[in-house]
Amino acid sequence: MLQHDDREPYEFILITPQSYCVAVSAAQRGYEDARVTLYLVHQTYSALKKESAECLCSDCKTLLDTKLNQPSAFAICIPMFLASKSGFFDTLASGLCDRCSQRSDLFECVAELMHEALPKVTLVDSNMTKQ
Repeated sequence: MLQHDDREPYEFILITPQSYCVAVSAAQRGYEDARVTLYLVHQTYSALKKESAECLCSDCKTLLDTKLNQPSAFAICIPMFLASKSGFFDTLASGLCDRCSQRSDLFECVAELMHEALPKVTLVDSNMTKQ
């Protein structure tokens, strides 16, 4: 794994069914951050096939899986300067239940989780969260 500067900004991306299609198109056009985002969504979904997991938000105990309670969105945090990276890097990828994917304070919840793992990290809300 690469050593990283935990002051490096991370981008928060909310992947909904609509923005998933945008990410697929961007990945097909060669955008590396879109490719990594799709990879993380697929990895997270595959993990849910094997074992249920709680929704990302720390105050939500909803169990997500791929059969009865699928995530309605995915929260992804990746380094902003991904193009300059090679190898592995720290990321956050998690499913969200219906209620949490609509939270007005979702960005703040994710930022709090990122700060627990990387205390000096700056989290930036991407334009994809608005789609």
